[in-house]
Amino acid sequence: MPNGELSIGTYFRFGDVDQGSGTSESFTLTAYNSMGQITTPWLDEPMWVSGTGTGTGNAITPTNMPGWNYAAGVYTFDGSTVSGNPAISFMLTNNTAMTQLVVTRPSEYANFSLLAPIPEPGSIAMITLGGMAMLKRKRRA
Repeated sequence: MPNGELSIGTYFRFGDVDQGSGTSESFTLTAYNSMGQITTPWLDEPMWVSGTGTGTGNAITPTNMPGWNYAAGVYTFDGSTVSGNPAISFMLTNNTAMTQLVVTRPSEYANFSLLAPIPEPGSIAMITLGGMAMLKRKRRA
């Protein structure tokens, strides 16, 4: 990452976390910052769900989502709580910047990805020039 950390607002996307492969699919996530392991909740509630559920007309129902909990600085997402074999993805965002993320995935069937907000080089230049203009304006006042 350009600034050496995974910034706040990164999307954490999980897909197909269930028992459809015949095994219970799960993930554990542990985050760290410059002070060590982050021990306060650092993920927000799920904010997006998509796919094919097991409800009427393939609607997504709450039972299609894996169970999850946070304890002792570790998030666990557990597909053993899912009934049926839905094909859904869901996303959460982080509310704390991190310098390291450890993801454990015991099953090869579920998937995980990150979508981090990275400013374009032009955006960084605009922010820098804007900041310089503000400093110049303050000096004149």
